[in-house]
Amino acid sequence: MKWLLLLFLYLPYGGVLHAASPEVMECRELFTLVDQGENYNIELDKLTANATYKTPILFGYRALYYFMCAKYAFWPTDKYANFKMGKKYIDLIIQLNPNEPELRIIRYSVQSNVPAFLEYKSNLEADRNKLKSAYINSNHTPIHALIEGVLKLYP
Repeated sequence: MKWLLLLFLYLPYGGVLHAASPEVMECRELFTLVDQGENYNIELDKLTANATYKTPILFGYRALYYFMCAKYAFWPTDKYANFKMGKKYIDLIIQLNPNEPELRIIRYSVQSNVPAFLEYKSNLEADRNKLKSAYINSNHTPIHALIEGVLKLYP
């Protein structure tokens, strides 16, 4: 039983072993819920409040938190400020970790939903291609499920 738990926590993808922290696993669950209510975004805030570039997956989910703050904010200036912060965070962390599929999932889903006037759709094709490649070359089940779900929702 312990081996099964260890295998789940240290699932390989991209040829490297990555620890799936409890925070990351919770963020993955929130990823599918965060657009359904602000309370889920508050949970995402709590999980990612201390994220830095040294924890790239959590930092990516921190970017998602800011994007969702933009959705839930009332004032247009607050919406735009949160959008810019989310964009800055996700683009920075992808620049530092270009082969991390989970970060591409976040950016791809955001760019698929952002209004055209914000002009933030320039990475859709590249991210879609990276995600398809990661799906084919990965045996990391949680990532497979996220990639499959996002690509079906936003083909």
